[in-house]
Amino acid sequence: MHPSKHLIIFLMALLFSTLTYGQLVIKGTVLNNNGQPLPFTSIAVLKDSVKISGVFADQNGNFSANVPNNFPLQLSFKIIGYQVKQAVIDRPVDSLIRVVLMPNVKVLSEVVISGQKPLLERKIDRYVFNIENSIAAANVDAFDAVSLTPGVLADNNSIGLIGKGNARVMINDRLIQLSGNDLKDYLRSFNSSDIASIEVITSPPAKYDAAGSGGLINIKLKGIRKDSFSGSLSGRFNHGYYPGGNGTGTLNLNKRKWTVSNSLSLSNGSIKPIESNTFFLNSYQRDENQTRREFNKSISDRLSVDYDFSKTTNVGIEVFGSISHPDINGNDHLNFRSTAQALDSAISSVILAKHRTGFFSGNIHFNQVLDKKGRKLAFNADYFNNDANFRNSTHTVNQNYLTNTVATNVLLNTSDQTTRSYTGKLDIDYPTAFATLSGGSKYSFNNVNSYTSFQSDLGSVMNYTDRFQYDENIFALYANAKKKVSKKVEFQAGLRLEDTRTKVVSESIPSAIKNNYLNLFPSVYLNFTPNDNQGVSINYNRRISRPYFRSLNPFRFYSNEVTYSSGNPYLQPSIAQNFELNLTQSRNLYCSIYYSKADDSSKELTTVNEDGIQITTPLNYYTSNSYGAGVYYIYNQIKWWESSNAVNGFKYSVTSDIPQIAPSVSQTSFYMSSQNTFLLNQKSGLRVSVNARYSTPFVDGVYKYSSNFNLNLGIQTSLFAKKVTGRLIVNDLFRTQNNNYQANYSSGFYRSNNYYDRRNVALSLQYRFGNKKVSGKDIKNSNAAETQRL
Repeated sequence: MHPSKHLIIFLMALLFSTLTYGQLVIKGTVLNNNGQPLPFTSIAVLKDSVKISGVFADQNGNFSANVPNNFPLQLSFKIIGYQVKQAVIDRPVDSLIRVVLMPNVKVLSEVVISGQKPLLERKIDRYVFNIENSIAAANVDAFDAVSLTPGVLADNNSIGLIGKGNARVMINDRLIQLSGNDLKDYLRSFNSSDIASIEVITSPPAKYDAAGSGGLINIKLKGIRKDSFSGSLSGRFNHGYYPGGNGTGTLNLNKRKWTVSNSLSLSNGSIKPIESNTFFLNSYQRDENQTRREFNKSISDRLSVDYDFSKTTNVGIEVFGSISHPDINGNDHLNFRSTAQALDSAISSVILAKHRTGFFSGNIHFNQVLDKKGRKLAFNADYFNNDANFRNSTHTVNQNYLTNTVATNVLLNTSDQTTRSYTGKLDIDYPTAFATLSGGSKYSFNNVNSYTSFQSDLGSVMNYTDRFQYDENIFALYANAKKKVSKKVEFQAGLRLEDTRTKVVSESIPSAIKNNYLNLFPSVYLNFTPNDNQGVSINYNRRISRPYFRSLNPFRFYSNEVTYSSGNPYLQPSIAQNFELNLTQSRNLYCSIYYSKADDSSKELTTVNEDGIQITTPLNYYTSNSYGAGVYYIYNQIKWWESSNAVNGFKYSVTSDIPQIAPSVSQTSFYMSSQNTFLLNQKSGLRVSVNARYSTPFVDGVYKYSSNFNLNLGIQTSLFAKKVTGRLIVNDLFRTQNNNYQANYSSGFYRSNNYYDRRNVALSLQYRFGNKKVSGKDIKNSNAAETQRL
């Protein structure tokens, strides 16, 4: 051999040893006494009986462990139902080792392998919370399971990611077409025993719609058990200021090639929000206090049917419908004060609002596996229709103390609005020897039509009607590639193109408003995993936030003679760029450093015009910069105690281009939470939960919010062979979950202090029957990005 070749080999060996820091790799397979693989076996690497690292076998029983070049070493193999085995390694091993574990003498006839996966797993574009191993998430509903996920903030009416805002929710990659209370009630129909894991996608790749900057939460249901039947009945009673409750029944059937699932939910209750705000402008002050009762009466049903033509071909449909009546009764009192703080006038109002919303969606999906290499095709066609109408009657008494006069008035706001969407989506996965490729296209057409009117006893001065129509066409193409560069390095890149064309027509604007814009949305991910316990990933993506449909309607909604809100047909979308650096130090510790910039952002802004009329309308008026870091840690080293903790620090800065608003607002904030579950009795599943969270003052748009604290307590137990689960929860024990904020103006301020009846006691019971696994088909509805904007 030529000397230069010897030199090259020597240098390569030296480089390799330097890169691996003196580590070697031991590979092998774990089998039982019948020669079958034992998936997810725990393998610990020990030196002088001290654990220095550990790995888990994959689903085929194979493992690969990095070990130091410091022999002898011990490998300890452990899995439930089998005897622990230790092997001594006294020298480097070139070939695969074969380890056979013997059954435990006291093993039961059926062994359920659990608790082997880590609670937190980091993947290239998401992190995974394996709730199967969590004692806190045992036998709770899906909404509570989501709230236990590190980095997720699930409130009464919203679900979001800490430091990133509201997130959209998926089940098996299918975006849920609900929000607020409807989404919460829907998630309560699922039990955590049906859920395998919850994926938090902080930076969505190109295959997902580019809309939204708050990320995605994907609930992965367990696989289908063939020839199975299961179901559940659940009821929940809660009492805040007023009583309320909801009930849900589910049925799931899998027979041969058919899979049928149905869920029916009923809800009835009300809450008592209290709002007060002060507007001080040019030495003139108006104070408003409102107390109302908001009703939530609804019925919804979801039916899905799937048929497997073969092992490679599946077709199915899903329909969802709901009817709700979110009526409102309330009282409002408004005081006006002059420079001397004397009471000049006052308006007292009685509000009676009758609302009705009907929602229907339908999905047809087709999935085809093309070959054994994993190449597959998926097609989805979606339709949804939303009919909403309201009749809002306000009776006012206007008392002028300067002129000593009293006037009465009746205001009537009415609206009938229909929203329709037609969407088609095609996705192709095409693994190759070089990389895993995927691509697809999507087309959606959205149409909004509304007729609105306003009448007042003041006569023609204020009376008017409006017809509003909005048409939107979006065509998208995407391509994505994922490449395993080496055993430790993985790379993913994608590009999404979206062509958007919109048209707004309204009787209140002089001519139609048209927008045509073409955007590219790249996404890039790089992941480095030196071992099973550590990892570093960095990613970048570009996102868009389109206006809500209702925010475009210019119709004025009057709450009294001097206060109204309206939409803005001239609103433009906002573009955001996001960077993330993620660190995984152990299987229970996850860290994230992030930066986001959004241009031309829009938010509702309250102002007072020259006539003293208070106007609230959305505007594109600010640019925001946000950067921060979060640490999420789960402690589960004691079998009766599990603690999930989060600390997030971030700085949010806003620059406004509206003269009357303060030119810049910034705030450094901290969010802390600790969710603790104590298992008091394993047999009955008796457990107690203590969950607390606190946030320092923070900024959203130009509004600066005050600090917030919340403490929830709960107790849970199982009865009748764990078929019945009962829970008692006290939410917001100290009534401290307020929503207070302030905006500063060049010549005054706007301050709002609100409490939305968060403190309540909730008692729930759930009875499950049949098999414990339910069907969870992988349906990817194509129109969810549109329905989220209702």
